[in-house]
Amino acid sequence: MIKKDSNINNNHVYQNQTICFNNNKDNTEDNIFPLIKSNIKDYSHHFNTCEIGIILKCFLKINIHDIEIINTLLHQYFKRNMKFSIYGSLYVLNFFSKCPSLLLPYNMNNLKLLCSDILKKIHLFEFKNICIICNYASSLYLPTNKMFIHNFIENICNYLLNEKKEHFSSSADSIHYICNACARVHFFNKEIFNFLKIEIEKNISSFSLDQLVSLCNAYSKFKNAEQSNYLSLFLLLADHIINKSYQITTRHLSVLANSFNNACILHEKLFYIITEEGLNHINSFQPQQLVMLIHAYVNIGLINNKLLCHIWEKAYQFINEYTLQELSMLIQAYTKSSQHMDSFFNKLCHTIYIFIITKYPFLQEKRINNNYEENAKGDIENDYMENNCVDNKYIDNKYIHNNCVDNKYIHNNCVDNIYNAHHYQYNKYMNYLHILKQHKQCDLSYNTLDDKNSKQAELIFYVIYNKRNHNDFLDKSKNNFIEKKIKDHIHLNHGEKNEDTTGNKKNNNTNDSLECSSKYEHNDIINKNTNILVQNNTMPISNNSYDKNYFITNHNSCHDIDKLETWLKKYFSQHMNPTLLCSIIYSLIKGNCLLQYDLLIVLTKLSIIFLEEFKYSELANICVALSEAYIRASEENNKQNDLISIYQKEDYTHIYNEKLYNGHQIFSNKNIRTYDKKLYYSSKEYLFICKLFFDKVEIYLNKQTQLFTDIHTIYKFITSFGSLKMNKYANISLHLFNLSIFEIKKLSYLPLQKMANSFMQMNVYNEDVYAYINKLQKMKKIKK
Repeated sequence: MIKKDSNINNNHVYQNQTICFNNNKDNTEDNIFPLIKSNIKDYSHHFNTCEIGIILKCFLKINIHDIEIINTLLHQYFKRNMKFSIYGSLYVLNFFSKCPSLLLPYNMNNLKLLCSDILKKIHLFEFKNICIICNYASSLYLPTNKMFIHNFIENICNYLLNEKKEHFSSSADSIHYICNACARVHFFNKEIFNFLKIEIEKNISSFSLDQLVSLCNAYSKFKNAEQSNYLSLFLLLADHIINKSYQITTRHLSVLANSFNNACILHEKLFYIITEEGLNHINSFQPQQLVMLIHAYVNIGLINNKLLCHIWEKAYQFINEYTLQELSMLIQAYTKSSQHMDSFFNKLCHTIYIFIITKYPFLQEKRINNNYEENAKGDIENDYMENNCVDNKYIDNKYIHNNCVDNKYIHNNCVDNIYNAHHYQYNKYMNYLHILKQHKQCDLSYNTLDDKNSKQAELIFYVIYNKRNHNDFLDKSKNNFIEKKIKDHIHLNHGEKNEDTTGNKKNNNTNDSLECSSKYEHNDIINKNTNILVQNNTMPISNNSYDKNYFITNHNSCHDIDKLETWLKKYFSQHMNPTLLCSIIYSLIKGNCLLQYDLLIVLTKLSIIFLEEFKYSELANICVALSEAYIRASEENNKQNDLISIYQKEDYTHIYNEKLYNGHQIFSNKNIRTYDKKLYYSSKEYLFICKLFFDKVEIYLNKQTQLFTDIHTIYKFITSFGSLKMNKYANISLHLFNLSIFEIKKLSYLPLQKMANSFMQMNVYNEDVYAYINKLQKMKKIKK
């Protein structure tokens, strides 16, 4: 018994000792790191560059990210007269590549200095280390220093081609490092890739599966493998990948599918393996890998593949986890594959919409329970006091008295304005301009982009969005005022000079008209409390404001608005870019029978902001898509208008009031279409915004004085304008036609006919245009 008890006690003591040892170990680590930090600070000025590199290498292994001590070491490393070290520079560059978020952009100058030193001493490095340098540097290819890293890799590759080509160490790692680095930084030099191709073919058996997959990805950046003369290389890589397919992972599957899709190679055996392995590991895919597989399978033509059916279902589960880029790839693949999954498409569109309005909430229409009339009235009454948009201290008294809106005006006109939450109002526009001017005077920086700037972005968006409306309003107000004063003078003089002859009256009236115009142009005194009502906007005219400020201020603010527009583009570019926007719009409309109005309206607003940032081909594609949506929205809106008129004529007012709200069915008969209030206002709103977009496109393209793009893009512009069936776009279409007059002959017979039809839709009465197109069509027929 005693022995047993002693054993138990001994075991208990041993366990306690183990626990104490572990605690002591943790305590030792907690104590030793401050000691190391203190010693490094004390002796940092004694370290040479190699020792600093070794210390930083150790920091990576033991996971120390103390920025203070790291900066101390880097400060010592980059001191003047420090002796260059091959391995020191290699280790420091590696530390930069592993901790870019910790060191950059604050140490950007140090990184540039390090890379400059490496290039100067590049001849001192062994070949394998040069390849490693490329690999480290390529991982630093970030938005803030893309051009610098690209040039650095390019200089190293040129050195390898010119100086080291004959001494190339054809190890699998070296080839892989160089190839992967060039692909990362988009340095697609055919000479170096052709040279690497030969080395790959020599050493193909020495590459691991990871490296083979990476090489496929790198060479796929050249797109069509047959045209770029890499088809034989891809077939060779595929054979060796198939031999090692027992090691394949889900990451390999997605990268391989994407690579062979980019290279335009449908390798049946490889895709069979991808399909079978994909089905076996269907629950192991990451959300991003699913998107890559969907995109690749649809583009390569495997639309009915059994793996793709399962992947659509899995992607639906992860749809809220995708970035906007990945959502764009999904909607593009959905459209191209002619899928008919309403629940998937609706959720996809809703997710894109939520993503955008979460980042930019002011793009969303302000609606409460779809009660458009009530909400519109609230917007009109509180349009610039709502949500603390306008600070009272920033508003001049001359603007405040304009804030009152007649109730009769609200009642009669709210229905006409509710389809556009950003509709122009003079008072609102002037107040927003005034606030932005105050922000500028307070030296608030427009260089920072954070949540605090969201409200400024909202004001700027409204000002830019309504810039043309504001100018048109001022011009019409000016003209209306002149006409009114002329009529008043004519009427007054007619009564006073009744006894004069008819000839004298005409002369006097003409003189009075000229006198009134002269007075207006020279800003003479105008009667107080005179109001001009143009397009439901009340603009006060007073001695103190109108004669010197209203129109002149608008002219002087144009330069400031241009600056604000540049800032706004930068603000939107945090999460959006023109190419991405073009892809979403085109995929959303083409091939999908239902228009997602909420999303479409938001995307059109973004297109207005990014208008001048698009490539001409992208802008043309957007015009084609939006014009198609315009036709469909117009038809839908007309149908809803017809339904309203039918119900009103047949006196179904009581049914309308009871069951019309929110699109409830009015009749029990399913064959009779019902009025949908939301659909009516959404389609009407889109028609308004679409017109605004095309008006801005017209202004933008009118600036071109010579041929600026290819004829197929011009063709898309003209046909999209024509499909709108608006005479006002005839001039811009003729302008584009004249710019490309010598290129039109490149079009085939059918596009020429569509172009002629577009001119007819815009009521263009120019026989020369039709004669020229007809002549080209006859030439096309003769050639056939």
